[in-house]
Amino acid sequence: MTITLLRASKAANTPQPRPPTEPAPSKNNKDTIEVSKKKPEATRDTSNNRSFAPSKTLSRTPPLQTAHPTPPPGAPSKPTQSYSMLADPASTDDEEEKEEQETRHQTQDGKPANILAALQAVRDKLTGMHTTGKNIETKVEILKELNAIIDTVTEEKHTTEVQQINNMADDIKDIKATIRAALATKPETWAQVAAAPGNQNIQLEAARRERLEKIKREREKTEVTLSLHNATGDMRNMLSQMEEKAIANCLQENLRDRLASEDIEDVKIRGIRKATKDILKIQCDTEEDALTLKKLKWETILDGATTMKTTHSIVLNGVSKQHIDLESQSQEEIKALLEQDNNIKVSRVTRLMRKVRNPNAPTQSLVAHMERLEDANHCINNNVRIGHRIYTAERYIPQCQIRQCFNCQGYGHKAETCTRPPRCGKCAQEHETRKCDRSPDKTSCVHCEGSHPAWHHECPRRQKEHERLELLKATIPHTFLC
Repeated sequence: MTITLLRASKAANTPQPRPPTEPAPSKNNKDTIEVSKKKPEATRDTSNNRSFAPSKTLSRTPPLQTAHPTPPPGAPSKPTQSYSMLADPASTDDEEEKEEQETRHQTQDGKPANILAALQAVRDKLTGMHTTGKNIETKVEILKELNAIIDTVTEEKHTTEVQQINNMADDIKDIKATIRAALATKPETWAQVAAAPGNQNIQLEAARRERLEKIKREREKTEVTLSLHNATGDMRNMLSQMEEKAIANCLQENLRDRLASEDIEDVKIRGIRKATKDILKIQCDTEEDALTLKKLKWETILDGATTMKTTHSIVLNGVSKQHIDLESQSQEEIKALLEQDNNIKVSRVTRLMRKVRNPNAPTQSLVAHMERLEDANHCINNNVRIGHRIYTAERYIPQCQIRQCFNCQGYGHKAETCTRPPRCGKCAQEHETRKCDRSPDKTSCVHCEGSHPAWHHECPRRQKEHERLELLKATIPHTFLC
């Protein structure tokens, strides 16, 4: 009879299973007693079977191998956050402040932002160092010196920032003062620019222009201007083919006979100049001779020619069409309106531009022509009143407008007086522009050989001419000299 003594555990009463390699004890074996010396191990109930502990009873024979339960699964690792929760809050704040101090003085690449940040970083690192013995005194002295340097740099930085703010405030005040002064003062004219102390070249040019203006006024006293606009076609063609010297000799002979028949002393013609193909200017020796020629009936002498009186013209910009309308009002009505309101004598009123860009515009620019020089200067100095509205008057200076010849594409004259060979304004070849048959992609400038017409505003030659005329406009007196 076989007896097996086992101690049942508190958790289970079922017998312990044997390993599959151990043979089961025979029921007929009556001479053996098996006792296990191993302590019970805690196991998990992963199935419906319960674990139990082996018995402590010693056996007289060597213990046999017993089956062991499956070890429990690995326990989860402890979270690191649990330590922080249990840590001291004061020490945590110190560590965060230390990290903040380390990152506060650094830029994105890890370098100090400036000298002050570098000194503060060194001080923070030195403060966090643990020293003993004599090093403590050295550490304290170094910290004192560092704090003194940091205080000095901080004070200088504060002073610099305050100074920069004050400088910015002063600059803003200066800018405001400049803007107010610019808004309060009127824009300078070219005459005022020319009168500036630093523009010596412009002043010299202005003095030269003033001298030429006086010479011109003196020459006009002994000069007679004839217009051929109303002359016959044969007379105009004949005069256009004759030279100036031949015209002077022919007129001198005709005038001698006519003046003798009217018992008028002979007049000596000094010379003749063709201003345009329709304007002739006769130069006399004295003012009396010029007055005598102005009284003659030139319609019978040159078949329809008339004398032109010297006029002084002013420009009126922005005149309302409700006050003056050249299309609906006659010249007599317009002249009466200007003369009555301003106490002047007006010969005629014309448009400033022959071709109006916007015919439907409510305002326009007009040119008022006057025979008396005093009336023109009065309007320039005292403005012009039209329909209870005041308009600024400027001297009309047609010579300051860009004048380009469409025959040779040059500047300073017109095609009607040009004697040069023709040049095309599109392809720069030697033919008239209206006869050009080349494609637009072959456009070439006569002056700069650029890919644009000769009259394009971006042409360097045209820009240079514009600058020259602006200088001329600045140097011409704003009133007519007596």
